[in-house]
Amino acid sequence: MSTSHFGTVADYYRALRAVYQRNPSSKRWQILLEHYNAPNHTTTWKKLARKLGFKDFRAINSHYGALARKVADELGIGPEDIASAMGTDYADAWIFTLVDWAEDGKDSDDGTTLFVLRPQVVKALERMGVARKTPQLPAKKHTERIAHYRRLLRYEYECIERVIASLESVPEDRRTEPLYERAVSLLAHAAAAQHLWLARLGKGSPPLSPFPSGVTAAEAADDYRESVVAWQGYLEECSDEDLHKKHRYTTIAGDRYSSTLEDILLHLFAHGAYHRGQIAMAVRALGGTPAVTDFIAWARQQ
Repeated sequence: MSTSHFGTVADYYRALRAVYQRNPSSKRWQILLEHYNAPNHTTTWKKLARKLGFKDFRAINSHYGALARKVADELGIGPEDIASAMGTDYADAWIFTLVDWAEDGKDSDDGTTLFVLRPQVVKALERMGVARKTPQLPAKKHTERIAHYRRLLRYEYECIERVIASLESVPEDRRTEPLYERAVSLLAHAAAAQHLWLARLGKGSPPLSPFPSGVTAAEAADDYRESVVAWQGYLEECSDEDLHKKHRYTTIAGDRYSSTLEDILLHLFAHGAYHRGQIAMAVRALGGTPAVTDFIAWARQQ
């Protein structure tokens, strides 16, 4: 493995985010995220091809290289930079913007070379929120429904970055308007609701207010990510039978009710989708680009 690199975590965060915002549903991102999820972020093109359904590992090389070149353009990296870092034979090997050899200088043309993601790329992806590892489903009996809801939580998590990108597409001179502030407050409210319901189940603390004010879009997004990860952790301890158990709670108005865990989960997913729709309408009205967060669009990429 070489010690060369082409930027800091902040540099890669800026570059990767810019590329992601232009086409968040690109299959090329699935290659990068699959590489991230490999043990120690290390894998081969053959393994990636097998995991993602490509017939030929060369297709991985081609798509991955095309993504890397876009990131290199954002970083201001040219062939001479790659040649200097990796050797003149690799001047146009854009892929090294994102990866490095996992073994010293070992290379082959049969798709079995081990490549590791650069540490800056790993940390940038985690900072973006598109590649943060969540708890794995435990080996328990009768967990098909729990697995379904944990999948929906992964979808919920990945929607957050798209919503943030849409808010950032609003022209800066319109971000002081009440409608923009309303859109941000809706994101903060959706996050607060996640925390509130978890607190009602005896996990964590309730938010200071279900309708936070004065928070930035980035702060709201961070709170939302934290809530989804907390829910993942809660479901990790549950079985399918737990979905039918009723939980007693008191509403903000002081009324007492009891609901099953499954009803609470369905409410939360519908609640999040409802407010994402409101945010999308606000972003469009403000001259920005609404996020595409349809579940079916997400599922097609899995």
